[in-house]
Amino acid sequence: MSIVSLIYTYDLKNSGDMAINLGAFDLLQDLNFKIKAFSKSNENDKEFQKSKAYINEYYPKIKFYGGPFKLNRDDNKMVTVLNHFNGYLKTIGINEDNYFINELTSSNLIIFNGGNLFRAESFADYARLLALMYPLKKAREKKIPFIIFPQSASNINRLGHKLLNKNLEQAKRVFTREDKSYHYLKETFSNLKMEKSIDLAFFIKDNNRAKEKYKDRYSKFFNLRSKKIAITLRTQVVGDLGELGETKKNKIMKVIKKTIEHYLEMENTQLTLIIQTRKDKVITEQIYNKYKHTSKVTLIEEYDCLVLREIYRNCDLLIGMRLHSIIMALSTYTPAVGFFDEDWGLKNPGLMQKFKLPYKFVEDEVTDLVNECDFVINNKNEIKIRIKDTVEKETERIKFSLNELITTENLTAVYKAF
Repeated sequence: MSIVSLIYTYDLKNSGDMAINLGAFDLLQDLNFKIKAFSKSNENDKEFQKSKAYINEYYPKIKFYGGPFKLNRDDNKMVTVLNHFNGYLKTIGINEDNYFINELTSSNLIIFNGGNLFRAESFADYARLLALMYPLKKAREKKIPFIIFPQSASNINRLGHKLLNKNLEQAKRVFTREDKSYHYLKETFSNLKMEKSIDLAFFIKDNNRAKEKYKDRYSKFFNLRSKKIAITLRTQVVGDLGELGETKKNKIMKVIKKTIEHYLEMENTQLTLIIQTRKDKVITEQIYNKYKHTSKVTLIEEYDCLVLREIYRNCDLLIGMRLHSIIMALSTYTPAVGFFDEDWGLKNPGLMQKFKLPYKFVEDEVTDLVNECDFVINNKNEIKIRIKDTVEKETERIKFSLNELITTENLTAVYKAF
């Protein structure tokens, strides 16, 4: 059995990010890998401890490590500056963590986890990429083969191009999670071994423990006789680094309110507002408070992505602003309508186009999402079949590619130190 180092895994505070981890775990375990997972968070970070406990509950065979950098966005400015300086020293070979390096490279294969990390429009983006690429620098030095799990890309400047190119061109395979990112990277980099795929969260397998948790916590919210529409909201800029401007936030509120009010007038229709990312709590509660007096609108706050999949499985439609709410819904064959800010990048429209599902941008001249929702509801059975076919084909395709890589690279020796 071969050993893989998966770098980086994400924290539990954003359930969509955690869903990427779990999809990677299930995919690699299906291919009979032993997994060493390395978090973006340092072992002393409280988010690392929460994530470790969560992963141990569902995936007890995975060995879990802290990351090489302290990157907590909640630290004060002085601590953040010091952490960034120490992190920079590591990237240039000073004061490195030899334990981390040895554990990372004592494997047959290193996998850079999927996500939305290939962007570089500012110096801050470049600094972030410098840290993210550090494990691949170590892989190159130790001559450990590595691949890139499905990533999205947006604007990459000259500095970012130079940094990414020297790492990505040595990857055995670079997977993208939607066609738009594939074509952008293909045009930006000339020598990459690339392949189209879909987001890792699509590869999460059903979990019986999560099904039981869903029944205990939420089955009472879902009347089997009613049409069930779930809604996830977002008013954060890309990377959740701050709030959108007031104009955009007001537009989002108006569109969502008008859509809700339309369906409140429909018989046998139930709406559920879902908080799956902590930064969406304020906006979601604002909307809920306006309609909580009705018996048709409920609020669920849940960060366990395996339980969230069960919630979405039991809905007829998701109106999604969070990408991974849409992905988790589609992974259970529940269709979705998207509502996005254009600045969130290629990943959102790319996903919807791949599954031939309707979406709108905040920047569009739109007052509600009723036409898009009605189209999906009226064609639900046909759309569910199309979603199922796409997910199954993409799952088989990436498994075939990974098996081919394992054979080609002869990744069969086992490190006895594991």
